[in-house]
Order: sequence, then structure tokens, then C-alpha cells
Amino acid sequence: MTPILLLIAPILAHGPLRVSPARLTAEPLATAAVSAGALGMGGDCQVSWQPTFGPALELDGSIQAFSVFDDGSGSALYAGGDFTRAGGLMANGIARWDGTSWSSLGSGMMGPPFDIARVAALAVFDDGGGAGPALFAGGDFVGADGVETLNIARWDGVSWSPVGSGMNAQISALAVFDDGSGGGPALYAGGYFSSAGGVAARRIAKWNGTSWSALGLGMQGGAQGVFALQVFDDGGPALYAGGYFSSAGGVAVNSIAKWDGVTWSPLGSGMDSSVQALTAFDDGSGGGPALYAGGFFTSAGGVAASRIARWDGAMWSPLGRGMSGGAPRVHALTVFDDGGGAALYAGGSFTSAGGVAANSIAQWNGTTWSPLGSGMNSNAIALAVFDDGSGAGQALYAGGSFTNAGGVTLSSIAHWDGAAWSRLGKGLNSTVLAVTVFDDGGGPALYAGGNFTSADDVAVNGIARWNGTSWSPLGSGMVDGLVQALAVFDDGSGGGPELYAGGFFTTAGGVAAKHIAKWNGTSWSPLGNGMNSQVFALAVFDDGSGPELYAGGTFTLAGSHLAFRIAKWNGASWSPLGSGMDAYVA
Repeated sequence: MTPILLLIAPILAHGPLRVSPARLTAEPLATAAVSAGALGMGGDCQVSWQPTFGPALELDGSIQAFSVFDDGSGSALYAGGDFTRAGGLMANGIARWDGTSWSSLGSGMMGPPFDIARVAALAVFDDGGGAGPALFAGGDFVGADGVETLNIARWDGVSWSPVGSGMNAQISALAVFDDGSGGGPALYAGGYFSSAGGVAARRIAKWNGTSWSALGLGMQGGAQGVFALQVFDDGGPALYAGGYFSSAGGVAVNSIAKWDGVTWSPLGSGMDSSVQALTAFDDGSGGGPALYAGGFFTSAGGVAASRIARWDGAMWSPLGRGMSGGAPRVHALTVFDDGGGAALYAGGSFTSAGGVAANSIAQWNGTTWSPLGSGMNSNAIALAVFDDGSGAGQALYAGGSFTNAGGVTLSSIAHWDGAAWSRLGKGLNSTVLAVTVFDDGGGPALYAGGNFTSADDVAVNGIARWNGTSWSPLGSGMVDGLVQALAVFDDGSGGGPELYAGGFFTTAGGVAAKHIAKWNGTSWSPLGNGMNSQVFALAVFDDGSGPELYAGGTFTLAGSHLAFRIAKWNGASWSPLGSGMDAYVA
């Protein structure tokens, strides 16, 4: 039975409790994750985990996939998962980290009915259309930034587009492989689907840039899911698929199989349970690269191998005593050189690696296992190596469902350079709900609004300014309610653009300002009599008579006018938009 994890969103004053069911895939024999307990560093050990991405509540869900992609503006790390916010921004299922800050990819993904969106796989692929490489995201969703995209979508750096008509069920893995047929590289997808682009394709399919096609008869038996894909050359390049199935192309296989471009073949007798991660690694022993598999299995090729094993092209072998403790499973594998030579890193839901205490993440140097500090307090589901351009070189990024790494509170993502961690100041002490860029005459700066009261230990009530180096307040801010929306607007009075804030407050900078106020770079002022209830959204729009500021929320009065949940400000007075809305605007 597949367990259901309920993610409960933060309760804000303007809305009801929202409960979104997010499905965690689990194969037969899997059990619920067990907490690793309190973590800490003992003695005079120098290595430690620290949050890298500002505030502790950086993401509100788990990370399940990473990819590095350059959309033309520089290389960045892309994260996919079941979160809805990243760094205070709305980011449904996917977000971009440039080494300094998070950004969203349009409005992100839209989930199936009564569910939230989840991105479980990311890959970079050039489909040959002349636009160059693009980022492909697979998972469990029905749309991307308002475009219908069934479980797979393409991001070109500006907008999302569908990949054919997509799949009829979840995608769990993506990989690029050239099968040598002369058509060049193609994108391969694995998951739970039975059709791709309207073509029958059992759990695995190929996209050539124009259309989807099946790989023989695909996978059958077991839980019939493909969870991992990896290209590996053990005498010729081939695509390896791991998951939970008992046949591939009609050939008997156990949870892992090899596709040479024409036919499927087994890897020995395979595994006794699911494979969830695959990667290639050369341990320096002289045998060259080998294929490493991680998952829920306890044997590989008939040999005892606890959750991780090595395939040299002919036979399987264990990696020491493998993983144990808690509900042991390996979710992710990658190769990283922290300065001591390339090593294999494994992330998952274990508390021991090779008999050594290692909470959810461990390093294999080809001979022995070692921990990374005191590890995480919950699952590490995704691993990636990324250079953020700061000059420090490559670092290892771990994503998952953890809230603590090395004893430091964070949320779902952490960064390991092999010795120490860094972060952007001390961040904000609570949630960011809105951000915008505004030049108050001192140069452009980033403004953040939310329900925080301090930034880098500086008192900032609900709103703060980041100049690229430090945070500063905007007067005394909003002391009696949070900031929910920000916008920049020039009302034409000759003072130039000003910053507008809406929310739950009734004062701004000590001045009466009911739920909306403007900042001119020096002081706050109200917009007439303001609103009689909260403002959740702000936008500037020109309907042909000149730009005006539009506000949405729960209010029924704007200034002295009846205005049901939406109104516009022309710089001097408020006016309604027809008969307004019958529910709040957010």
C-alpha cells in the first residue's frame, strides 16, 4: 500500500487551513521513514552543515530532483519537488537558484485535481529545433504556467511548452541517450505511464524532438515503475533502467535492465526489490568506471548487498556492509570531488553506512564509507554538484524532506563544500510573502514583504530592503500586520515611481494607512482612506486611459466607495471595477 503524506500549509489570517495530499511513491516492502533523532557534532570536529539559502523556511515542501542548466543568463541550479514556495516566492514544483537567490519559472506547475504538483525528474536536452538546449521537467502535473502539459514540460529560459501530448501518468526519471541509430541523442522518460504522446509505451518512452515512441514492449510485472535512468558503457554505450518490474521487452529481469537501442537484456539475476538511483563511478581501483545502483533491495545478483551495489559489466558486488538503520533506502547517487579526490555520494533514509553512523547521506571512496558531518534528520532524496560562480568552486547540494543538517535548522536543501558552509547573512526571521525591485534614488534594490520582524538582527517590521550586501528597514515598517503584496507605480504627480505595499496592517511608518501604503524612499503615506479589510494583490495596468494601480483582497470598501474585493487607484482616488468579485482576490 502506498502511504500518503499530508503537507499542511502555513495558516495565514486571510484564508482557511489548506491541506494538500502529496503522494510519496513507495514500492512493496517499503515502510514509513523513521526519524534519525537529534543530531549534533561532538568533540572538536571542524566540518559542519549550515543553511545556504537565507531564511530557515526556504522551501515549504521536499526537493526530489536537481539539474544544472544555463538558459543564456548563466549557469544555475534548478530544483524540482512538491514545494509551492522558494525563498518566499511562489514556485510551484520548480525553482532556480543562481548562487545568491531563488527565482520562479513562471507560475510553475499545476497539480492534478485535489492534489499538488510534483516535479520528480529534470534533464537538459537539445531537441534539434535550433533553439539550443532546454530544461525538461517530468513528474505529476497537468500544466506549466497555464499551459496544458501532461506530466512533462519544456522550459526554454522564458516560457514553458508541452512535449507532445505528454504522458497519462507520472514520470519519475529522465535521461539523454544516443542509441547509435543515426538519429542523434534523444530524451528518455521513465515512470508509471502506459502511453506517451498517445502511443502505447509501458513505463518508458523516447522523445526524438518531434514525437514519442516505445522501447519494445517496455516494462511489466512487479509494481511496474521505472524510477532511474543512466547511460553507461560496459563495452558499448547503453541505457540502464532501474525500478520495480520483472520483465523488460518480454525478457525476464529483476528491477534493472539494459537497452542497447534495439533490445532489452538483464544484468545478472538483478535485485530482490526496487532500484531507485543509478550512476557511473570510477573508484580508482584500475577496473575503470562501473555502474552503481541504490534502492530498497537487499541482494544483487544473488549476493547480499544492502541497498547499494556495483555492476562491473559482468557481475554484482556489495559496497562494504551497505546501508542500514531506520527504514534504509538509497534515493540518490552522485559523484563529487571535495578536494580529496572523486568519491561516490549516496543519499537516502538510512542511519548507518558500512557500519558507520551516517544519517541520510554518506561518502564511498572505493574502499570505505564515511559520514558528512552528522548528516540530516530525514530523507536526502536528490543530490547534485554545482558551481555557483562565487569563486569557491563546485559544491555538493542535497535536497529532500529534512529540516536539519549537522544540527542547523534549514528547510529541504543544504550545501556541502567538503569542509564548511556559508549563507546569505542571517536571513529573515519568518516568511517572505512578496518581493519586488525598486530604485528609491539610491540605485535599484530588492524589497521584501512578509510577516518577519527582523533581517540580519536589524528590526524591520514586515518590509525590508536588500542592497546586495545588507538589509535595512523602511522607517518603522508595519508594526500591526504583515505585508502581503508589493508593486512599483508612478502616479503621474511628478514624484516618479514609488513603492506600494498592501496587506493586513493599518499603520505604516507610524502613519495611519489602512491595508495599503506608499513609500517614496524616505517616508510612508496612505492612499486616501485605504481599505476596510486586507489587500492580498497589487498590479499596474493601463486600460487605455493611462497606468493605474489595481488592488485585490477581502475588502468591500476602497476609499469611500463600495468595491467588492478589487479596486483601482489613479493617484488621487479609488474607484471600483464594476460589481467586483464574489470571493476574495489573491
